[in-house]
Amino acid sequence: MIQIDSAALSALRTLAAALPETVAGLRLVPSGDACQGWQLHLMWCRQREANDLCWSQEGVTLIADRRHWPTLQGCEIVLAERHGEPGLNIRLQPAGCQCERGSCSPAEPAQRAG
Repeated sequence: MIQIDSAALSALRTLAAALPETVAGLRLVPSGDACQGWQLHLMWCRQREANDLCWSQEGVTLIADRRHWPTLQGCEIVLAERHGEPGLNIRLQPAGCQCERGSCSPAEPAQRAG
């Protein structure tokens, strides 16, 4: 599940209301990996695509391609400030990440003694 704090939700609702056209939601497009660093591209989109999945919370709809949802699980979105400017701070920690082991790949299955 994606976690969005109340201040970030409020900011996103305000931004969506100020758009000149009605939007379907905020599209999330992750790229990179846990070892090299994640990037999350955000853009308002007017319509959903065939492979999209949506998630809504208090009037904010997030949209992502079905194949991106596993990467987005565990994402945290908070309103933050950087160099005196407000913005969103987004932390991606995809389900199944093994960075604490020093690897992006899933753990090796245990070998059976035999």
